[in-house]
Order: sequence, then C-alpha cells, then structure tokens
Amino acid sequence: MSLLLIFVGASSGVAPIVPEVSSGVERLSLGVYEDSTKAVMLADWSARAFGVSFDTDNHGFGYLTATIPMTLDEAFRYYDNLQFAHVELGNGAAIAFEGRLEDPAYRGGALTIGAYGYWRAMTDLPYTAAWVTGSNTRDWRIMTEDLVSTRTPAKYHMENGDGRIYISLRKNETYADGVDGGNYYLEVPHNGERDWVEVTFTYDVTLPTNWRFVTSTWDTGATFTNGVEDDTITGNGASQTGTKTVTLTADNQILSFGIYNNTGGAYNNTNETDDWYAKITAISARTTSSNTVYADEIVDALVAFVNGVNSTQLSSSTALVGAPAVAINEAVYEDERPNRIIDALAELGDGSESWEAGVWEGQKLHFRARAGNAWYVDIADLTIDATADSLANSVYAVYRNASGFTQRTAVSADAASVSKYGVTRRDFVRADTGDSTEAGNWRDTHLDDSKDITPRTMLITRKIYTASGGLAPAWLIRAGDTLTIRNLLPGAGGVVDKIRTMRLVRTRYDVDTDTVSLYPGAELPGLDLLVAQNTAK
Repeated sequence: MSLLLIFVGASSGVAPIVPEVSSGVERLSLGVYEDSTKAVMLADWSARAFGVSFDTDNHGFGYLTATIPMTLDEAFRYYDNLQFAHVELGNGAAIAFEGRLEDPAYRGGALTIGAYGYWRAMTDLPYTAAWVTGSNTRDWRIMTEDLVSTRTPAKYHMENGDGRIYISLRKNETYADGVDGGNYYLEVPHNGERDWVEVTFTYDVTLPTNWRFVTSTWDTGATFTNGVEDDTITGNGASQTGTKTVTLTADNQILSFGIYNNTGGAYNNTNETDDWYAKITAISARTTSSNTVYADEIVDALVAFVNGVNSTQLSSSTALVGAPAVAINEAVYEDERPNRIIDALAELGDGSESWEAGVWEGQKLHFRARAGNAWYVDIADLTIDATADSLANSVYAVYRNASGFTQRTAVSADAASVSKYGVTRRDFVRADTGDSTEAGNWRDTHLDDSKDITPRTMLITRKIYTASGGLAPAWLIRAGDTLTIRNLLPGAGGVVDKIRTMRLVRTRYDVDTDTVSLYPGAELPGLDLLVAQNTAK
C-alpha cells in the first residue's frame, strides 16, 4: 500500500511541549533518566524542548527528536551522561514514546537529541545457535583419523548427498574389532548458545551380525573428546528399517552417525561393496527437547539472550510472545542479529498470514498476529489513486532443498483476484528455509498480502475519534492500528471497501503542532498529494 494520511490538529503556534488545543489534548512531559529503571532522573525538559516529534513503525516506537536551548557549559554537563539514557515522553501513566538516547549533538546554542525505541536493543548483539537442522546432508562431514584416531574412512564407501547419509563396507577390506569406524558428523556453530539435545531420523541398516550402527555425541574441539554412544542398532545380517528419535546425553556439541566392527575379532569383508551398509534419511537434529521446533521457542530464547547481556535494554518478559504453531524445520543462525531472526519468523507467520514483532511500553517484546487499536475519522471529500505495481495474485517461492539445490514451489494463485482483474500477475518470494512446507507458507502469506490492488490517497483532518465517538489525542495513534473513514458507506465494494478501513504501518507525530502523519502502507517515489477535507470544526 502507498497511502499517506496527515492529521492536522486545531492548534497554532509553538508552546513548550504540547499546545493546549480545543480538542482537549493535554500536555506531554519529556524526561531523561539514567536508565530504564528511572531511578535517577537526568533532566526534565518538558518546559524547554521544541521541535519534538517521534514516529512509530511496525517494530513499535521508532525515533524521537527534540531540541533543547542551552549554553555550551550546560550541554557539556549533560553530554557524557546522555548516551543510552532512557527517554520518555508521556502524559502521566500514558506513554507516547520511550526509548534510548543515542544521538546527542550541540549546535547553534541548543542541544538536539535523537532516541530510538527499544526494538533497537535487538540489534546490539550477534546471535549464534543451531535450533534445528540436518536434512541438508551436504553439511555433514566425514570424521577423519586426524580427528579421531580410531576412524578409518578410507575403508568405507561414504556418500552424503541427496538428503541421505550412506556408509557401506568395501569388498576385501579388513576391519579391526572396536575400531576402524566410518562416521559422518554435524557440529553446532562454534561458541554458539545451544548444544544438540535430540535427533530424529529414518534408518535402513543392513550390517553383518554384531556390527554396530551408532548415534554418538562428542565435545567440540580438535580432539573430539569424551565421545558417548547415545543409541545403537546391532547388525543381524538382515535389513533393519524404521524411524526413531534419540535423546542425546552430555558432551553434545557434535552429533555423529557411524558404523564399526563389534564382532570380537577382525572382520574381513568378502562381500561386494554396498552389500553391507547404513543409510540415514529424513534427519532432524535439534537443540531442544521438543519433537518440533516452533517460532515462539526461538523468540523466547532471543529475549533471554538480549536481556541476559543488556538487562536495562529489554524486559525478560515473554508474556507477549504468541505461538504461531508452524513447525520450523531449518534454523541455524551464525552471527545474526536478533531483529533479523525475529523478522524472518514473523514473515513466516502462522501459515496463512504474516505476524508482527516489536517493542512498546515496558520494553516488552511482542510477537503475535497483527493487532492494534481502532480509530475513526470523517471526511468531506476524497481523491484516490491506484497502481497495479504491488498486485501479485499468483506466487511461488524459491528455496534451497536438502541437497543445497535451488528449488521452486508450485505456483499458488488467488482465483477471485484473477477473476476480478482479468489478468494474472505472478511474483516470487525468496524463502529463508530449506524445507518445502515452510517455503509454501512463505508463498501463501505473500499471496495473501498482495492479491488486491491497494489505492493510494492522502487525508488531512483535525479530528480523530474512538469507536464510541469520543475525541482522542492524535499521539495515541500507532503503527498497527486501524483507521476507519466513518462516512464512507460499508459494503460499497471495490476501492471504497479497500480504503474505508486501513491498517497503519507508520506514524509520525509532531508535538509542537499536534500533527500526526499516518501511513497505511509503504511510500512510493512521486506520491501525488491527494487531499480530503475534514467536516468537523
């Protein structure tokens, strides 16, 4: 959507913070504190600041700017204490904006400040951890003699492509008892936050009697110390097949599948190569005890990670983290910022629509289906414009499969949209996953978001109302809220229904003029100025 709305308050002139206006908007106070506990107040600039404005976006509070006249000496007294100070703009218990001050500057006899909302805390720390992986078997490595002296991979035929791990005995090789093993291994990212906890796989084990197929774990490092056999399938000279989940014990930075001779003596293989083998497929290695990994588990862990390092920057509360109940089949993060991880999980959503993530009051991170308050306006006139640029009623997803090859899902189309417009416009989305089901979810959420043409317009009004008809201060409006034009008839169809109720993705409130700019969609270059007059005086 490319829609800009500007709500102009009824006031004129510049007062210290918020002018007293006929709509009854009360003053906002601007306070700066040592940190978010607000135990130490550094400054109260409510009566001095001007040029105060802030925005909200799809991640919560965005960016606040303000200018405070002061001498150079006074500015120097503040300057060293302002970096990462807590900034709060509000009216009593009601918070208009809170965030951390990052951009102080002194020029022209005034201190200017810039503060970011606390979603910013999700960018402070790189995060490294594996959550679920293993199906891309090309990520598995052969365990060589250099790593473990009792492994002799040259004595085996070994493959790890096309979503399988395959190890077979070679003809005319002799295998010492208890050694001469053949193994593949998968290591969690070095110095990551999580270790292997369990693994699920499908097996086809056809080995000589008393040979062993083992699932093992090891300590990380060049010496591969403290290996533990967590599960064993003993060969019986026949085919053994099935699927199992193995709970892994300690020493579990490295996961391994392997086979070795346990007959009690040397074993000389006179059979053909590939007669005796172990084949492993449908591998899912996890660092959680859940059989399935969900997005909320990852988000909860990221909240704990950020709070554990920077406790004043983000609340430890996960009360606002919802559960989209879509299985995550591939999630490995190496030196990735938490904000990017959470954005990708929100884009995946619940399988039918994207979710949202951000931080509002109390530094509590929310991860949930789209939500927000409802606001209402009346208009006397309206000019609208529309473009088909964003229309996509047929979509496929591009992803990499278990073998690392680029794949494309089947195309999914919205029949109603194709029938309505009489044309098919196809788009694709790059899915950050190696799983076909997850890629399909990315495709379907993109289709849901883009199947209709969204009109562009701009409204200017002085009044905004609650659902009950009460007048509300414009600074209460936030990204994620919905705006309804009350005097457009419902059920008119087409463009009217599309613009009658619109979801906001960004707001910008100017405190001095009591003006809020509202954006129900992404801005496009060259947006025409389209004006609607307000009837309320």
